[in-house]
Amino acid sequence: MLRRLIPVQLALVSLLLATSACAAGGRNPAPATPAARLAPDELCPPKVPDLMPTNSDGTIPAAPVSPALRPSTAAWVCHYSLPMSSSEDGFFWQLDGQAETLPAAELGRVDELIGSAVPLSPGTPCTADAGPLYVLVVDDGQQQTAVIVEDFGCRRTQLNDLPLGGELAATSEGSVNGNLAAPELARQLREWV
Repeated sequence: MLRRLIPVQLALVSLLLATSACAAGGRNPAPATPAARLAPDELCPPKVPDLMPTNSDGTIPAAPVSPALRPSTAAWVCHYSLPMSSSEDGFFWQLDGQAETLPAAELGRVDELIGSAVPLSPGTPCTADAGPLYVLVVDDGQQQTAVIVEDFGCRRTQLNDLPLGGELAATSEGSVNGNLAAPELARQLREWV
C-alpha cells in the first residue's frame, strides 16, 4: 500500500510545482530558503566573465516576461571597464573602483527602471562594439539580485543571483531568466556612476 502512495505523492508534488510556476506568470516564485547576503564590499568582484547567454544558433534567448521584484531597500552600482582578456582567465570586464551606494531617494527610480525592462525582441539590432558593463545590485531586505546591463552590442540586461561568476540564473522572487531590454536603465546607470 505504501509503495503505491509514493508515486501518487510525487505526482501531486510535481503538479503543485508546475501550477505555482504558471501562476507566477513566468516569473520566479519566492525561494524556499533565502540566499546568503553579501556585504557592500563583496558585491562587486574584481572581474566579471562574459555571463550573457547566447543560443547555439547565435540567437539571444529572451526573458518570458518583465521582472517584478519586491521594492528595494538598498542598491549599489558597480562599473566595469572595457573588456580585457588574458589567456589564463579568458574574456572578462575589470571593476572600475568599488560599489557605489545609491541614495535612498533613488530607490523608487531603481524599482521603476527595473520594472520597465521588457523581454528582448528577437530582431534587436546589435552593434559590433565592446563597452562598459554595469552591475546594479538591489536588496529588498530579504535577498539581493544583480541586474547586469551591457552598455554596448545588443544592450542586453539580465538578472542574476550573487555572487557573480557562476551560471547565469536568477531565483529571487519576481525575477525572470533570459535577456531583457532596459535602455532607460542603461542611461540612468551612466549618470549614477
